[in-house]
Amino acid sequence: MKSYTPWRVVVAAAILLVLLSFGVVFKPGNAEPFFLSLPYVFWSSILITALLVALTFIGTRVFPHKED
Repeated sequence: MKSYTPWRVVVAAAILLVLLSFGVVFKPGNAEPFFLSLPYVFWSSILITALLVALTFIGTRVFPHKED
């Protein structure tokens, strides 16, 4: 049986990112600081979305049950 360590790392990173974003990053009423005249929640959500897209791309490459 093969070890699917890269896949499990990607899944764990995605779950951790989602938990941290909704548990720590997106607090109600947190609009400061501003970056390029964008509030905190907006630019942090753009960053988190980009990270999730990158993890999705990596996940498609290391998915253990591909049909060859």
